[in-house]
Amino acid sequence: MKTDVSASLEFGLRFTEHVGIAAKGYLIIAEQKESNYYSEAGSWEFQGLLAGPLISFALNDNIEWDLRPMIGFCTMADAAYSPIEIEDVASLALNLGTSFRFNIGGRVAIPINIDYFSTEIAATTLGYNRLEMNANYLNITTGIYIRFKG
Repeated sequence: MKTDVSASLEFGLRFTEHVGIAAKGYLIIAEQKESNYYSEAGSWEFQGLLAGPLISFALNDNIEWDLRPMIGFCTMADAAYSPIEIEDVASLALNLGTSFRFNIGGRVAIPINIDYFSTEIAATTLGYNRLEMNANYLNITTGIYIRFKG
């Protein structure tokens, strides 16, 4: 599979200097190039929520390193232009992530994130075929973090 679109909204809250909680909502639209079930390519939507511990280390005054192992759920549906239709299905999802945050001023940080996402999905198409899919993604992203500390 090749990822065409990936978007997420992430949240992190530290309770102590090094430990907190992380959460993530995501949407991935992926194009399938090959299939054992049909010859045409199709597109799939994966969306869900993940949560887990946040472990943070200050490397210096302006750079922090975060580890975010998360577990949650993933739902999958075929995109509107997919050649087959399936019922919505949910599965367990895992995300192993790390970030280097470059703090700019008191409230803004620019991260470089590396996340490995994995889920295994089994579903029945609206006919009789059983569909099993492993989705594994390595995402390298950046964005803007708003920090609410003083």
